[in-house]
Amino acid sequence: RAVFDEATGEPRAGADAIQLAADHDILQIVDAPTGERAQPSRALGSGEVATIELAASVGGVAVLDDRDARRVARQRGLPLTGTVAILVRLRQLGAIGSLTKTLAQLEAIGFRTTDELRAWALEAAGE
Repeated sequence: RAVFDEATGEPRAGADAIQLAADHDILQIVDAPTGERAQPSRALGSGEVATIELAASVGGVAVLDDRDARRVARQRGLPLTGTVAILVRLRQLGAIGSLTKTLAQLEAIGFRTTDELRAWALEAAGE
């Protein structure tokens, strides 16, 4: 819940898409488990650590875009997805309009994708 609240609590890019994903049950919002957790590091922030720890504790999918965080999650054997894959699913459900436009808006505020990921996403979304 802390990560969701941080991402949607104030006007910021992508907040509407995150809320839509939760509204369409693509994302499940839960409280982080209590107990001992790994500490944030120079490579991983508190949000990434919370995401990895929660996915590990409940056997869920970690939603991560950060390269270092994805590496740690893979090392722990966790299933992964990212923002672009969630946007593709929202587009397939008709919950968002143009994926091309949405990706351009994200890229305009510094979100980075590879050419390969962009091509996959647009094809998967039928654009």
